[in-house]
Amino acid sequence: MLHICRFAHDSAAVTLFTIVARVRFALLGVRVGPRFRATGWICLRIHPGATVSLGRGCRMNSGTRINLVGSGQRLGIYAGRNACIAIADRVGISNSVIVATDSVSIGSDTLVGGGCMLVDSDLHALPLAAHVGNADPRRPRSRPVQIGSCVFIGAHSMVLKGSSIGDGAIVGAGSVIAGVVEPHAVVVSPHAQAIGFSRAITKQGGAS
Repeated sequence: MLHICRFAHDSAAVTLFTIVARVRFALLGVRVGPRFRATGWICLRIHPGATVSLGRGCRMNSGTRINLVGSGQRLGIYAGRNACIAIADRVGISNSVIVATDSVSIGSDTLVGGGCMLVDSDLHALPLAAHVGNADPRRPRSRPVQIGSCVFIGAHSMVLKGSSIGDGAIVGAGSVIAGVVEPHAVVVSPHAQAIGFSRAITKQGGAS
């Protein structure tokens, strides 16, 4: 009976968090597809000029209720002026942060583990103009982040500006991605070196 009551409580909490998240997204002009599910309070800072969209069946876990990994931080989505965040169908994200000043895109059936950061910008200007060439030293540099479909990003990984992760790639926990990860590559810390290739995955839970 205790397990039944706890399940009913958890189910009600997920429903409530999902409704609250949908309302907050709607007020911020975010397009959310059907069968979206949220657990926990999601931190949102979205500029009115930004474009943010979530596909069908996306799942967002924030806090300790579902995923203890990375639970020291809540899931956060931050989109600056004219930025674009495009999250495709059936993407799952837990206790991670997405920061877009230019563009961050995540393909369908991708999973982002707890405590990850997906950032398309330096977030602040470099102190010395010589480091940025002819760019304005007062402005941080940004380059789009592109993550393919059926990608798995392990807990506490960082995906930095200008990075591209191909379809079916697996990123080991604690990795730092600052470049291109080939499709179906398996990369690990500390410098995200490829150690092998996964089988071609066509959809979540399946392989060819």
